[in-house]
This record gives sequence, C-alpha cells and structure tokens, in this order.
Amino acid sequence: MAAQNDADECLLLKGGKIMRAATTIIYTCKRKRTQKRVQSLKNNRSVLCGMWAGKYCKSDTVLQFDQACLNINSDNIIHPIDLYVKTEECYKCDFTKWAKLPQNRTTSLLVSTIDRLQFHLKGRSDANCNQSFSFEQHGIYGWNISNDGCSPIYTSTSPENAYLPLYGFSFLIFLLVLIRFLVVILRKINCVPRNRENIYSENDNEVSNSEIVSMIQSELIPDTRRVQRTRILSLDTFRGIAIVLMIFCNYGGGQYSIFKHSSWNGLTVADVIFPWFAWIMGVGIVLSVRSQLRSGRHRSQIIGKAVIRMFKLVLLGVFDSNINRNNYKELRYPGVLQRLGVSYFLVTFLEVTLMKRQPNFQYGRWVVIQDILDSWAQWVVVILITLSHTAITFYLPVPGCPTGYLGPGGLHDLSSHFNCTGGASGHIDRLVFGYNHIYQHPTSRRVYHSTIPYDPEGLLGVLTTVLTVYLGVAAGRVILCCNSTSSRVKRWICYAVICGVIGGCLCGWSKEECDWGLPVWMVERGRPHSNQQELVVVVIRVRHCSTRLCHDGCSVPHPRPLGALG
Repeated sequence: MAAQNDADECLLLKGGKIMRAATTIIYTCKRKRTQKRVQSLKNNRSVLCGMWAGKYCKSDTVLQFDQACLNINSDNIIHPIDLYVKTEECYKCDFTKWAKLPQNRTTSLLVSTIDRLQFHLKGRSDANCNQSFSFEQHGIYGWNISNDGCSPIYTSTSPENAYLPLYGFSFLIFLLVLIRFLVVILRKINCVPRNRENIYSENDNEVSNSEIVSMIQSELIPDTRRVQRTRILSLDTFRGIAIVLMIFCNYGGGQYSIFKHSSWNGLTVADVIFPWFAWIMGVGIVLSVRSQLRSGRHRSQIIGKAVIRMFKLVLLGVFDSNINRNNYKELRYPGVLQRLGVSYFLVTFLEVTLMKRQPNFQYGRWVVIQDILDSWAQWVVVILITLSHTAITFYLPVPGCPTGYLGPGGLHDLSSHFNCTGGASGHIDRLVFGYNHIYQHPTSRRVYHSTIPYDPEGLLGVLTTVLTVYLGVAAGRVILCCNSTSSRVKRWICYAVICGVIGGCLCGWSKEECDWGLPVWMVERGRPHSNQQELVVVVIRVRHCSTRLCHDGCSVPHPRPLGALG
C-alpha cells in the first residue's frame, strides 16, 4: 500500500510538471500571436484598443486575452443616446447603463469576448438598435448609429483564432495516441502467430485470469485465492484524466472560458472535475470495504480508519484554502478536500454498517439487478439524504429572500433578490461559519455583480456529494457482481442515461434553468458512468491486444466461467 501511495504521488508530481509545461506552451503561443497581431495592426495603422481603462478603448495600448474593441459611430444623431448592455449569461437580468453616446463622434468601447452581449439603445425600437453579438478575441468591430436607424454590427479588423494553440495541443495528444497504436500494430506484424489450438494453454490462462481479476474482483473468489492485489486499469486511467484536467484548470486553463467555472447556470469542463473525483472515490470505497470485511477485519476498525482519513482531509483542506492568509479572523473553513473528507466518511460508515460480509445473490428473475437488491438499505438512506437536501433547499425560510430561491442574487431576476446569493445553501454557511469564513469571491460575481459572500463548497452541498460518492459505490458494486465486461458496460450506460434524464427533466432541458441545485448534480452524475464505460472498453481492448498479439491478433477470447479463475 505504501509503495502504491508513493507511485501515485510520483504520478501526480509528474502530471503536475507536464501540465505546467503544457500551460506554459499554450500561454507562450497565445502571447506570440498577440504580439504578431499588434505589430500587424501597427503596420496597417489600424486603431488599437487598450486594456480596461474604465470602459473605453485607448488608441495606443494592446488588447489582452478575451478582449475586443467596438467603435460606435454616432455622427448623424441630434441628441446623445444612452447605451445599455447585458450578457446572455446573465439570466433574467435587466439592462444596465454602459455609456452615453455623444453626437458627431466615434466612441470606442472595450468589450469582453467571453459571453455573448446584448445591446439596447434607449428610445430606439429598431431591431438593429437592439441586437446581440458574439465578439471574438482581438477583433475590431464597428456600429453605425443615426437618426434613421442603426446598422448591424460589422467587423473592421478580423479577429484571431484564440483556440488555435488548444487545437495544436489536442492534435499533439492525438498524435501520441496514434503512435502508440501504430507501435502495437508493428509488434503484431513482427510476431509469429501460434495455432489457435494453443490459445488456451496453461500460461495463457494465467494471463487471462490476472486480467479478469483486475476488472472483476469477483465475489465468488475467497481472499485466500488472491495471490496479489491488482488494480482496475480503466479506473486508474479515469483518475489520471481527472488529475490532468484539474492541474490544467488550476493553472489557468490557458485563459479559456471552457476551463473556468460557469458563473451560475450551465456546465463547463472545470465544473465536472470535482464530481469525477467524488465518483472515483466511491468506486474505491466499495472495493476496499468489501475486501477488508472478507479478510476478517472488524467493522469498528474500518470506521476508525475512515474517521482518521476524514480528519486528515479536512485539516489538509483548511490548510490549503488558507495558505496565503495571515489573518485568522478571515480563515476559510469550507473547501473541496473538506467536502470530500466528510462525504467519504459518511458513505464509508453507511457501507460498513449495512454491507453484507458475503452477499448471497439468489433473486431469480431479478438477478439482473442483484447488486441493487443486495444494497437496498443503503439506497434508501442515500435517497432520504438527497430528499432532505431538496426539502431544505425549497422550504427553509431565509430572511429577506423568497423561500426556495436558488439564484445567484445580484442582478438576477431583475435585481429583486440582490443579497440572496445561493438561497438556503448560502444562508446556512453564513449562519454557521460567518461572513468572513467562507469564499469571498464567488464566480457569480463576474456576471451578476453580487456583493454577498457565497461558498460553492458549503455544508448543504455535502448531501449531494454523498449521492455522487454513492453512485460511484454503485458502479463499483457492478464490478463486483457482474462477470463480463459487456454486462458491466451495459449497467453503467443505464446509470448514465437514468441520471442524465432525471437531471434534464429537473432542468427542463434548459441551460438557464439548470442552476447549482440537484438538477445540475444529476446531470454531472451521469457523466462519470459514461466516461468509465468508454474507458473500460478502450483499456480492455488495448491491453488484451498487447498481451495476445503473438497469439491470434486482436480477437477477444470467449468468456470463461468464474470457476476457471483459480
């Protein structure tokens, strides 16, 4: 176990170095493209727009990431006009006054390219005077306004493709994977095939047994038959992908909006990393607890070990969240590791107390859902925990806010609930921890301009994280009770579809209604199941090809009964 932990730590350090290098490369590419762009504009004597200096462009500075310039020509208007703006990301928000456009003058405004913007000219009903537009990085755009009407927004200087470095990096990864497959094919060509009659030789049986045990950990095999502990390659691959994305997003994600957390509604790549880790933790819980119970360890010992691990995670999380803070009066108590630690203990306690030491799968026609029937008590508890989260969210009175409010506050809902960020969830955190001990800069502030602190890793979210972790437990139980890869993959696909459909129905199949409540958590819960079943197929296929290449190519052997695993 210690050796495995050292290996995981080494893998994490190597992954961190690789992702830091990748982030540096992407930053460098984008910076060089920016410098070339600026030089080209200078050579063409084009108008340069500057950094945020209030809300106007300058004529001698350089556009930064996710910035563009809009030149509004108002030469033929009689009176100054007020320009109002809002982003389409700001759901149910009212227009806010942005600038006053004087007559007979060109006004240069700095605009963001992250979100699609909606413009409104006060007192104008023309469609082109009330339009939305998606700006692109480092582009220069124009808009003509007159007494007779407005023109559509047009492009004066073409923008650059900000995603080109990301496309190049993705192509490099694809090229490395392709080279790996080519190496496998070349090995196959250079191997001397054996007769098919010798495929199931004794040595071959030993190789296949190790492969199947690493994916199944069958319930029907006593621990005395397991000579060594093996790992689930698809789960390790999934964990590695999550670690790579986590490091990349934590180092800025190349300043791409898709690698940053969504302001409130919807999902981005950064939003799914935490649920992936929670789900992976659930898979490990069921495999570890079942193995310890069958080896004769007392349940109280397992619970004590879980308590110690929970306190370690909580303390590490508090230290990590406050590593740059010197004032103990402003320490942040909630955090990612804290939530993972508490959720880990709750689910482990649930499994240890209710899991059978040796299940007896005899359900007749219901054998297809034997894993669910065997853990019906755990499912009841988890469903009750989820329903309690829903009840608290929708029925807990919050002073000064409507009961059941789920929004980000600020400008949301026409600014009618400005200090209600997070509804019941935010109210509980502010009541328990205080205003100074939770996250002070929520992502919703960028779009909704809220001023009240809100912590996305608050106490109430632990309940939905328990659901996430237990869905990982359910996926791990599928590994234990299903004997074939196809049956496991089918079950995971069913879980993914069910979670996705439930989440979509709760969201009304709309991004705007899919805020940070149970709906978005159900949508996220479906993704790990889908990702895991894809990785299982890929890993098994590649690993089987590499071990059987000299036998009969890449054909998958016929499944054999579990009794042959001895």
